[in-house]
Amino acid sequence: LSVAVALPIISKLLRKYSAKLIISCSIFMVAGGFSAYALASKSWHFYLIALVVGAGTAGCTNMVASLLINNWFEDRKGFALGVAFTGSGFGAALISPIMAKLLAEYGWQFSYVFWGSVIGIICLPLTWLLAYQKPAERGVPPYRQEQKTKAANQTVVETGFLLQDIKTKSFFWLYLAAMFFWSLAIGGVHIHIPAYLTDLGHSASFVAFIYSAQAVCLIGGKLVLGVIFDEKGSRAGILFMASTFLLALICLFLSRQSVLAILFALLYGCGSTFTSVGIPYLAGSFFGQRDYAEILSIVNMVYVLGAALGP
Repeated sequence: LSVAVALPIISKLLRKYSAKLIISCSIFMVAGGFSAYALASKSWHFYLIALVVGAGTAGCTNMVASLLINNWFEDRKGFALGVAFTGSGFGAALISPIMAKLLAEYGWQFSYVFWGSVIGIICLPLTWLLAYQKPAERGVPPYRQEQKTKAANQTVVETGFLLQDIKTKSFFWLYLAAMFFWSLAIGGVHIHIPAYLTDLGHSASFVAFIYSAQAVCLIGGKLVLGVIFDEKGSRAGILFMASTFLLALICLFLSRQSVLAILFALLYGCGSTFTSVGIPYLAGSFFGQRDYAEILSIVNMVYVLGAALGP
């Protein structure tokens, strides 16, 4: 919920201050919050710290990364989003066994402090090295397949709609409703998968395998979706996400059979690419660049609410 509240605030701050400053402050909030979890002794301590961590997350993860990619890429934007967000899949695959080992050997307090420190040590230097909001800050043009068409210092004309203008349009609200129900479905399904498969009689090791297979397919699905967006357009990308997610749910209903449970993992990994690649790409595709940050913050806010209510 704090992510949802913070998103539109972050989008406005990015218009006034540098991306490096906003992202760095957000990283401090997340890293400090994770470390502070180690000091929590009552449930309300966790809730209070989570408000800080959530607000910080809004300023240094999906929305800000999507904004930077949107500014830096005119062509191949879908593929760039797909490549960038595969990091979450690789990160989860690498970090999970390390986290389990730390928890077992050193306890949860040490683990929180350790990961809070890792976030700060890794993310802050990378932010100051790489987080330029627009290519003009480095004196280069955004990526185009035909780089000779414009000079690096030539003014880029941003086209598209202003948020204040599209708020009265029925299509905008229909679009937000679609985002909400999609995130409601993904959020509702995702968190119940382990319990559901266990109730069907599958072993814990098999459920762990399903999660791993799903993570691997999610990495591949992001890249595939990015290429589809670039080569075939928004309509084809939406059909790809919708059809794979629908088939995944059908397989989930029938996943007492191990083969169908595995097929569910493969299809679900492709369908759930909506959350990372689909949302930022479609926002730019439908509404343009003029108010991209503000529009994306509203869309992400709706997504977060749907994902929170889904479970």
